[in-house]
Amino acid sequence: MSRQEATSVLQLGLDGPVNTYFRNIIAEPGFPFRLEAIATASHPELAGKRLGKTGLKHPPVLTKVPIINLDTAIQGTDSPVAFSGLKGEAAAHYDNLAAADRVVFANDAAYRMDRDVPLTNTYVGSSQMDELFSVPRSRHIVAVGNCTSGIGSTVFEPLHRAIGLASLRLDTLQGWSSAGLSEIPKDGYYKPTKMPDDDEKDKLETEPRKMLGSLEQPADIHISAKPKRSTWLDGHYIEADVTFRRPTSSEEVEDALRSFRAPKEVRGFKYGENSPRRKPIKLTNRQLLLTDGGCGFQPLPRLHPMRVIVSLGELTGENQDRVTIKMVGHNLALGAAGGSASNMLLARQRGYIS
Repeated sequence: MSRQEATSVLQLGLDGPVNTYFRNIIAEPGFPFRLEAIATASHPELAGKRLGKTGLKHPPVLTKVPIINLDTAIQGTDSPVAFSGLKGEAAAHYDNLAAADRVVFANDAAYRMDRDVPLTNTYVGSSQMDELFSVPRSRHIVAVGNCTSGIGSTVFEPLHRAIGLASLRLDTLQGWSSAGLSEIPKDGYYKPTKMPDDDEKDKLETEPRKMLGSLEQPADIHISAKPKRSTWLDGHYIEADVTFRRPTSSEEVEDALRSFRAPKEVRGFKYGENSPRRKPIKLTNRQLLLTDGGCGFQPLPRLHPMRVIVSLGELTGENQDRVTIKMVGHNLALGAAGGSASNMLLARQRGYIS
């Protein structure tokens, strides 16, 4: 596909791991989007420059992409798609952008729980996105969940669909890039149990329910979470104590995970970045590997951007309805930038944007 045939995209947000990772994705050969401009709210002094003159890391093909201020982006650009890595108050601009015949694919938490905003992990279903475009609306915003929610829902959805989830107790160790940092803080490195400084707990206890439900009705699953930062930059680890709605068996649990398939429109796309730098996490021998093409066995805990490594414990409980599941996934690829990029890809492939 030529650059002229690709869909024009406006990026909202200039620096930080999420915005940098998104530019790596959009520069991939064959990705059917082209970056027209980058709008910044926090660096007005860079407006009018090209990306190659900012000193920020970027793929060479994006060197000439212009930097503009956020007000200019709202008033004077006509790209039909916007990706947003903005945070906090800057996200209030979405309504203006989304109401002007533009679809906003948002990374931050500002609109995730709105009843008319899909909270979509492309790899476990797209019904909420289909619902968004099924009737005329005054705005079109598609949100990607918290990075940990994105990784976890990839595992929880096939289990919920096949067996039914009653409750989840989540303990997490999260890489520092999801806190917006490009390096591991010195104090964080020596304090691997440091709690996140934001509202990670609230996100983990609410977002998976919406991801596994609908726009109108979140899934009826009780979730409690204890999130922590750990000693690596990228990649998240989740230990989930799962209680099912009925007795089950190890074979049924594994069969449910093996039923996992990503939508055909997004299978096989390469989100080119090497495995995240992290310390090894010891899992068990009963490991499964979920990729966009399905599920199989993975003998070693080697992390790849588009994979989730899953370790199953033994069923417990009086009714054989409980199991501990450990999982590791790449936060920037399965949530954040990669999650929004796959949502963009699916929306284009289904004809919702052109």
